[in-house]
Amino acid sequence: MAEEWESNGARKLAGFTGRYSVSLMGWGCVSYHGVGKLVIVDCPMKSTNYIDILVHNYLDSVENMFEDTKNQFIFQHDNAPVHRTRNVKTWLDEHDVEDDPVASSVT
Repeated sequence: MAEEWESNGARKLAGFTGRYSVSLMGWGCVSYHGVGKLVIVDCPMKSTNYIDILVHNYLDSVENMFEDTKNQFIFQHDNAPVHRTRNVKTWLDEHDVEDDPVASSVT
């Protein structure tokens, strides 16, 4: 069987391990009320990209999971540096998103 290679050195054959590794970054949300969207992130994680993910995925997920109980939840993220930027905090405030930085920072 011929091996096919991606430009980044990863093998195209599923389940075939090589000397190169491939990593994926994802964003998703889950709650007591259900599961939201799961998104593969294919760009560098900067505050503008994170806000774009929130705009296109978080808002829809919240609407689907909490249609009867809007604003009765606390948004938690893993407190990565991009989550603490002024732009992200401003966006969360503008959209009345209650987040809990203390709970997010617990490891």
